[in-house]
Amino acid sequence: MINTTASPESTGDAGKIRSSSILYGRLMHFLAHQTQQYKFRPRGLVPMKGKGELFTYWLDEGTDDNKEVNPVAI
Repeated sequence: MINTTASPESTGDAGKIRSSSILYGRLMHFLAHQTQQYKFRPRGLVPMKGKGELFTYWLDEGTDDNKEVNPVAI
């Protein structure tokens, strides 16, 4: 998961945070019993060196319920 998340420089956009589908799934699973903490947007399939195409998401921001990274805190 770390190597997949750490390799977006060649396929990412400046100022954006890309998330693997694995990280997205884990956050959604472990936070399912709480209020939504993050706002994700599907990015789609992205070619990854040595892994083929992987589905990724943009991590846009924290929600108002996430006191550490909500739009007001940032």
